[in-house]
Amino acid sequence: MYRAISKDKNTVFGVKAKSGYIQMIDGGQELISPNQTFFAGGSNSVRGWRARELIPPERINYIGAPDINEELKIRGGTFLIEGSFEYRRRFETDLGFALFVDYGNTWNSYKEVRWDNIALAIGTGIRYYSPIAPFRIDFGFKLYDPANGKFITEQKVFDTLEFHFGIGEAF
Repeated sequence: MYRAISKDKNTVFGVKAKSGYIQMIDGGQELISPNQTFFAGGSNSVRGWRARELIPPERINYIGAPDINEELKIRGGTFLIEGSFEYRRRFETDLGFALFVDYGNTWNSYKEVRWDNIALAIGTGIRYYSPIAPFRIDFGFKLYDPANGKFITEQKVFDTLEFHFGIGEAF
């Protein structure tokens, strides 16, 4: 959802929220292929983390066909909560910036969701609005990291930084 917040319509406030749940009709979670599970983190997700970095700490091994590619064996969760709040301002015909707050994570069940397991990221980005598509560079910081339970004030700031390049807006 987007809403213009200036008369010239060059300033926009956007909100994104999404959730998902995977439930097997028959059998256990070990039958769900890793590419069918949820991942969070990355340039269109929680921008304080790398792509597919926010996954449940408890691993469920897939019992399907073996795969020689180790990266494809990484399994996401069966429950996802994710969202963003973003302030965008275009200050030239083809230049703009954004300020954002992102949140989210994945779990192996909706019963595992706890408030202290939701990752929070803040950041800023630069936009170039080309005739083809917007190009963006985002700098996301881990505001709260559920992996270690620490806020940004308890860590070295640049240790929490993730850099993302994207084509098109984050949402």
